[in-house]
This record gives sequence, C-alpha cells and structure tokens, in this order.
Amino acid sequence: MTAFATPLTSPFTVSLPTLSAVRLFAPELEFIPIVQVLAHVGDRPGPYVYIHVVTGDAIVYIGKAEAKTRPVGRPRAYAGWVAEYEVNKEGETRDPMFDLTRGDLDLLDYSPIVRFASLLKPTVHVASVVGSDADAKAWEGRLQALAGALTANESLIGGSAWEANGWTHRGRGYRWVKDRILELRAEGAL
Repeated sequence: MTAFATPLTSPFTVSLPTLSAVRLFAPELEFIPIVQVLAHVGDRPGPYVYIHVVTGDAIVYIGKAEAKTRPVGRPRAYAGWVAEYEVNKEGETRDPMFDLTRGDLDLLDYSPIVRFASLLKPTVHVASVVGSDADAKAWEGRLQALAGALTANESLIGGSAWEANGWTHRGRGYRWVKDRILELRAEGAL
C-alpha cells in the first residue's frame, strides 16, 4: 500500500470576530482576562460567558460557565488540560494533525479546543452576566450568532449547523444580533 499523495489539510485564511466587536455590540459585558478575575475572587459573581482570544483581539472560541461565585469549571480548567496534553504529546510531531502516519492516536481523545489552544496559546477572557438581560447560555448563543453575522463562521472550533435554528439559544442569539445591528446603525455607530 502506498502513502496517500494528496494533502489531507490545506491552510487558509479566515476572518474571526474581535474582542473589540464584542465590546461594541455587548457593552453591558466586561470581558477581562481570567487570571485577573481569579486574582480577585468574588469581585465578579457568575454565571459567566467566556471567550478564547488569540493574536491580541481575535476570538477563536465562545463558551459559558454556570458557576455562581467564580469562573471555575471549563474556563479555568483549560490551562490544566492544555498542560496535560502538552506533556502527553512530547513534542510537536506526536499529534496526528502533524503526522497522520505516526502520530499517537490517543491524543485525539483531547478535545479540539485543547489541541488548538496548545498551538495558539489563547488568553481566556470572562465576563459576568449578572445584572444583564440574559443568562450565560443565552449570551453564549448571542456571541456565537454575532460571530456568524460578522464572519459567516460561528466558531472556529466546534459549532454545528442545527444550532442556528430559531428555537435554539444560538437562533435567539441571531435575532438579538440583528436587533443590535439595527440599533447601532440607527445610532451611526457602524
């Protein structure tokens, strides 16, 4: 059997939503790096919505955390999962994404966001949704819809087409984005 000669992946450029865009569309949310939040536990009660930011301003992932007292769970756990993955991969070529012929397939057990975070070293930013007009799940849907409206790509990592249906949180998020765009247009902010 001969090796597959055609490339299995292809690099391309994609537009990503920015933290600046989120701040424009959702000024009621104050996103700050999680390390600052953890240093001041209790200053910002949960639940939270969180984003992974790379290259200063580009958002590659949007999620939520239901914790009430501090951003525990997923937003805080990423650093640990990425560190564990990096120990297990023992160098860049052990992950099958770099060498499908010899890569350690057990590394595929790590979620794509953990493997991706190992590559790009994103900063996790969180915002408390307490006092806003929606819960964390709704804000996650709104921000994913905002990403989709701005870039036609709801999430660089994860996401599925059915989520845009009107009865889902992301579907309701799209309605919110449309309303916010109209408001900002009317204000001359866009």
